Amino acid sequence: MGLAGLLLAAGAAAAVPSAAAPEPAPGPHATGPAGRTGNLVAFVRPPSIAAGLGRSKRNSRARAASSRIAAVVDRSGLSMVGAIPELGAVTVRPAPDESLGSARRDLLADPAVRKVEAERSRTLRYLPDDPALTLHDTRAPTNDHYQWNLRKEQFPKAWRRARGARAKLAVIDTGIDGGNPDLSGRIAYARGYDFSDCGGTLQPACTGPKHDEVGHGTHVAGLACGEGNNGMGIAGADFACRLIDEKVSDTEDISDSLIAKSITDATNHGADVISMSFGGPGASAVINHALNYAYSHDVVLVAAASNGNTTNQGLPASHLQPKGTGNRIRSGKGLVVTAAGYNGRRAWFHPGHGTGVSMAAYGSASRACASRSDCGIFSTFPDNATEIEKGSLPFGEPGCGHCRATFQGSNDFAYLEGTSMATPQVAGAAALIRSKRPAIKNRNVLRILKRTARGRHFRDGLGWGILNAGRALKRATRKR
Repeated sequence: MGLAGLLLAAGAAAAVPSAAAPEPAPGPHATGPAGRTGNLVAFVRPPSIAAGLGRSKRNSRARAASSRIAAVVDRSGLSMVGAIPELGAVTVRPAPDESLGSARRDLLADPAVRKVEAERSRTLRYLPDDPALTLHDTRAPTNDHYQWNLRKEQFPKAWRRARGARAKLAVIDTGIDGGNPDLSGRIAYARGYDFSDCGGTLQPACTGPKHDEVGHGTHVAGLACGEGNNGMGIAGADFACRLIDEKVSDTEDISDSLIAKSITDATNHGADVISMSFGGPGASAVINHALNYAYSHDVVLVAAASNGNTTNQGLPASHLQPKGTGNRIRSGKGLVVTAAGYNGRRAWFHPGHGTGVSMAAYGSASRACASRSDCGIFSTFPDNATEIEKGSLPFGEPGCGHCRATFQGSNDFAYLEGTSMATPQVAGAAALIRSKRPAIKNRNVLRILKRTARGRHFRDGLGWGILNAGRALKRATRKR
């Protein structure tokens, strides 16, 4: 799949998930048609893991599922790439001389296998292109503040009621720069995976979850949880949250099974909210199962809408808010976020719209950014050179130009645009609600954020309207 924000419709890195002892699959990602990875995902009977099940029983049932998976792989003779026991899913790769069709038929002949699907890759959604709360920015519309987006979304009012310290917010993305002073103290748990495009003789070294080669994950994490009230840089929407850093890519594409693995892992590590700024076309049962797993464990799920002018938002968005349901306020298993511009209308690049969208947040500054890269949504950025700056020749994506910004002597900031930038702001608002009311059900958080959005009724372009965090926290904390 691709990174949703940057029009990260150029895509989150297509990495292959690792499992308990398997060797990483050889060869490049997404070599097949329509962004397929060349792998298959097979499903066996999943374990019954209810939300309240104790850790010992949960682990025991997961081990039993692992045994069923291992037996299937042994009988098939295929190479295991990764497994997600909680979902009863295993990713396998055929031998170089075996077709996907033949391998799929062999798997389906096994009575223990319920379903087999071709694995796809999704892409990041970004448009290449706590002084920041109070200082004015000459590059912002009407010389507004650097973080005009949070002010217009009424976060200062929300912070009077909650700072977010009790919430865990997971960012599934390209990693987070662990050396950034606005992020280093917020990371409570970090996990990286093995990618098949690193670590080889002629490949770059594999890096951990606290290194971000792309730049997307660090920017998204700052918008969600950048540390506030520390006298420097920016403040995130939930500036005191505990970040779960799930690094699923070191480029701009992410494989389906690795997305599912990270959703499951974040859920198992107590995420209250999961932010997903990526997406792409095509069905994926393994992603859907992972989303269902997280939703059944009471996680608030937030995903980016497409950056293209479409009513088809792609996965994971289309599973959270299926097309035709967005205008029903009680529908959906999560929030699908499109991007608004400073003027309160749909962003200039005409992002996803229609009844597959839930609501909006600011993901763009103004139409001027169509020809400038030094404007957009301001947030944290890695210290290292990034793929966003260099561009991606295989995807025909140019570098972002002058998106990196210097602020108070540091150049660890950038302006980016896209639904990827809108999504973590909504996720941060959800985390504030969860911090203030830990027992509130995920479905009620979704409803509150939609009901209090600036718009009050559903519209094709912005769903239920632009995020109003102040109004959402007021509604969430009113006496019942």
